[in-house]
Amino acid sequence: MEGVSLKSRAIVFAMCAGAVAFILALVATSNGGVDIHNVSRALIPAVVCSVMCWASAERSIAATAAAIDAAIARLTRAAHGDLDGEIPAEIAENVPQLARAMDSLFQQLGANLDSVHRLAMFDPVTGLPNRTNFRRTCERLLSTMAPGGGAVLFFIDLDRFKSVNDTMGHAMGDMLLGMVANRLRAVADRVTAETGVPQPLIGRLAGDEFTMFFSDIHDPAEAARIGRGVLFALSETFDLVGTDVEIGASIGIALRPQHGENLTDLMRAADAAMYHAKANGRGRAEHRAARVLRCSQAKLLLHTPSL
Repeated sequence: MEGVSLKSRAIVFAMCAGAVAFILALVATSNGGVDIHNVSRALIPAVVCSVMCWASAERSIAATAAAIDAAIARLTRAAHGDLDGEIPAEIAENVPQLARAMDSLFQQLGANLDSVHRLAMFDPVTGLPNRTNFRRTCERLLSTMAPGGGAVLFFIDLDRFKSVNDTMGHAMGDMLLGMVANRLRAVADRVTAETGVPQPLIGRLAGDEFTMFFSDIHDPAEAARIGRGVLFALSETFDLVGTDVEIGASIGIALRPQHGENLTDLMRAADAAMYHAKANGRGRAEHRAARVLRCSQAKLLLHTPSL
């Protein structure tokens, strides 16, 4: 009975119950004949039965209607993003099937939204923040820093990644990118453990381009030391299913506030420094003050206790 309200159904139910009571009472009092007195007497239990059925149904309707109103309000909150709030108790008490369906729906929507957010904001190959996520987070960090506060942005471009992709296939290339991301995380953990600075933001911008942003480093020498650590980590051999692969990297370093206060200026400076490093032989870390370090030098320095 699509389109029929709960109230109209209750009225029909009460009338049917009264009709049954009327017929039974009429049969019980007719004694083989039907007259106005028998009909009058049969009407009394019929009316009483109808009223009692309607009263009972009305109470049920009121409770159900309140539960439906609560469900509508809860669904409205969910439509505005509240998927974690409790489902009102009156829904579970009066319409348990609806409560279970809503709970299942909210769980599925939450899982789908998490999946969509991860796909939109994180690189599926490395698990690192993608370009959009990195830029948004980095800009937010920069906006909270005091004018003149120190920070360092590293722009890392792998030197021989394309040849690995071309000769060994994209699956091996993706595996290599994942290993690169893990080594960058290891460098970040080591720097944090040794210096006490907050964990950096690491991102994969595209292809073989990575970034690292340290929000609380003021000393250019410390930035150069971290650059040496990254060069050393990425110059070590990678084991790709039994095949030793060496790639290395070229790194551009941008210092805040020397090279800019905002992300656009820092990215431009780091990108220019990275291309300058590639043009001067690769395997180097440079910033716009022309501080240069070759990978071979980095290996020697990295064997010292400082990093």
